[in-house]
Amino acid sequence: MNPLVTILTAIIAAEAVWWLVWVFLALARRKYSVFGVVLGTLAIWGTIAIFTIRASRYPFIIMPVGPLFTLVVLMIIPFIVLPSMVVIINEYQRGVLFRLGRLIGIIEPGFNIIFPFGIDRVVKIDLRTFTIDVAKQEVITKDNVPVLVDAVVYFNVFDPVLAVTKVANYTQSTTLLGQTILRSVLGQHELDEILSKRSELNEILR
Repeated sequence: MNPLVTILTAIIAAEAVWWLVWVFLALARRKYSVFGVVLGTLAIWGTIAIFTIRASRYPFIIMPVGPLFTLVVLMIIPFIVLPSMVVIINEYQRGVLFRLGRLIGIIEPGFNIIFPFGIDRVVKIDLRTFTIDVAKQEVITKDNVPVLVDAVVYFNVFDPVLAVTKVANYTQSTTLLGQTILRSVLGQHELDEILSKRSELNEILR
């Protein structure tokens, strides 16, 4: 038997064990659909590997390509498939999972396994509080006095699904909404009220 084939066979055996680890990880994370696909892929991959190893030992077994080439391809496949199944979600994030374009649900922080090759797509949403500096706005007060005002907006995402599926760009939308509300609220008050009732106006704006 070719020594190179022996080395590749040992590597493939080690990769099979590594692949089984992923099968158990999918089962532990209760990703049963991913578990079934990974297990089925492992079965097909293992069957081809066993047949190829036998073909390298018994030359009378006919293969469309050489056993050595097939073993090299089989050795590379796990390095392509398995890493593309990993998604890490940070504690301050949530992942919105789409499968073939359909919304599946929210992925919690930590180590997650998904379908590879674009079948699953994860959009990560940051739940931390953002700060938006609203540029100076010219507001016409109730007594027709032009006033330049600026503001700071603090906001955070409370529903990641809505932030992805209902708004194209929630940060820009919040910025524009802050500018609109600032002009709308202050335009209902006279200049004296704006200067003397800042706390009350801040509460209204909030």
